Amino acid sequence: MLIALKDDKVKTPQLGIVVNKKIGNAVARHKMTRLIRNIFMEEVKKESLEESPTLLQYIAFEFCDEYSLLREELKEQIKKALTE
Repeated sequence: MLIALKDDKVKTPQLGIVVNKKIGNAVARHKMTRLIRNIFMEEVKKESLEESPTLLQYIAFEFCDEYSLLREELKEQIKKALTE
């Protein structure tokens, strides 16, 4: 789930990540966090959205270490949140 909030105080999009303990141990949660952060940075650069003043909060409820599946899901959510 991705929550977006427009904020004129920030100059670039910022992402906060919350990974539920139900996902697994600390290693699994950290892996999920790294994947999400990497995908976010790639999509912001790829779509040229560096100037979008938005605060984003991503909350992960299920473990997914398949990069392509996670990327497709996040890509749609990020694009929708930053272009509105």
